[in-house]
Amino acid sequence: MLRHASGYSSRPFWCPSLNSLDVPILTAADARGLAAVCGSSQVLLSTAGPFARYGDAVLEAALQERTHYADITGELTWVARNARRQGPAAAAAGVKLVHCCGYDSVPSDLGALMMADWCSRQLGCGIDTMYTLVTEGLGGFSGGSITSLADMPDQEAQLWGPAAAAGPGAGASRSSSGSGGAGPGGEGSAGGGGEWAALQADPYYLAVALGGSRGSDRPPGLQARYLPAARTWAAPWLMEGINSRVVHASNALLAQQQQQLQQQQQQQQSESVMAVAGSVAVGGATGRYAGASSQSAGTRPAAAAVGGGAGAGAGGGGGGAYGRDFKYVEMLAIGGLVGASLISAASQLGAAAVERPETRQALKSLLPPGSGPPRLVREMGFWKHELVAVTEEATPRVVRGVCGDRRDPGYWSTSRMLLETGLALALDSQQLAADPRVLSGGVLTPAAACGLALLERLRRAGFRFEVTGVEGLAPAAAR
Repeated sequence: MLRHASGYSSRPFWCPSLNSLDVPILTAADARGLAAVCGSSQVLLSTAGPFARYGDAVLEAALQERTHYADITGELTWVARNARRQGPAAAAAGVKLVHCCGYDSVPSDLGALMMADWCSRQLGCGIDTMYTLVTEGLGGFSGGSITSLADMPDQEAQLWGPAAAAGPGAGASRSSSGSGGAGPGGEGSAGGGGEWAALQADPYYLAVALGGSRGSDRPPGLQARYLPAARTWAAPWLMEGINSRVVHASNALLAQQQQQLQQQQQQQQSESVMAVAGSVAVGGATGRYAGASSQSAGTRPAAAAVGGGAGAGAGGGGGGAYGRDFKYVEMLAIGGLVGASLISAASQLGAAAVERPETRQALKSLLPPGSGPPRLVREMGFWKHELVAVTEEATPRVVRGVCGDRRDPGYWSTSRMLLETGLALALDSQQLAADPRVLSGGVLTPAAACGLALLERLRRAGFRFEVTGVEGLAPAAAR
């Protein structure tokens, strides 16, 4: 049962709609108040951004009080810093600090999890390349989200050091390397041109920050493209730079968990074999019983794929949970070359403009924190993504799926995603603890923290997450 809600802000406020609830109101700077709220709660849900300004004390209070935490940030440089600073302590304490639980990046993150799970269980294979295509939607921008995005380059010096706010090309040499740098906060972060540059250039930016390794994926760029597997022209999508990093991070985290489970199982099997050998030396009957126990223990699925199947998408070595060299593309699906080219040109102009401090300041002035679309737009809002996964088989197949919601993506849908994440952490704790595929603590993504339990919650809440079919595909058209 949920006992009470709580709220915090950068300043005290009054919310008459919450008068009937037990709602302590405090500021983000009130360390004692935050500790009291976290100490009396199972889960803390945070929506007060920009998170790099106001989130540190909240996150630290949750960790100190061993309270699970979830937020809707898209500020991945801040998430990477948290992975370095709070990640090891949270993992040791079994506390889940879950970021990116709104429209960025639950649809992409849980969509990839669903497709990988289905391919593993139904086809016995992993995914080579997955596409998330934004096809339909209506919504508006949040002033807080605009400020968070605009603040990221300007706050890099505060987060990582003076060299961290370098221009967009500065970090490409480190980020595009297949082995290379130590990742966010480590050796080479500032010298390589900064976190903002690394985030833009490296799809594995967050995965590496969370202890994963890089594969062969590259950013899709700002050019229009025809995607044969999806059978559509596509243009750049604003959220790709966030969502793709989160998907790769989930792939890396789940692979780490699989590898840990495999090592534990191998150790248990080795101990069982030793026990069998010892028992055989003492007495044959006992040895046969021990051998049967060893065989029984070996029948537990070895977490070879995220869905529990024995698929080729095992995360051994430098691979991931979703596939041996899983790649992810997220774009806008556009009907033809002309439309895709126009959006591509606009995206290039917009990207260049956002690199200028005066443009970022103008955006923050145009949509200050607390502002957003009118109620009518929120009530009419919706979103839909098409999901396309190309398997890593010798003759690839194409698996198609869809996810969507009848609610405005930036407000009502995001609120429900965050709520369901919190409910999964609070009410499904036993189910999550019994699932060996999800992680028990650390700085995590929604898929790595809640797995398929969150997917089922979202479906029951009215979201659509569905695999719609599978078809063959000639190898030459697999990309």
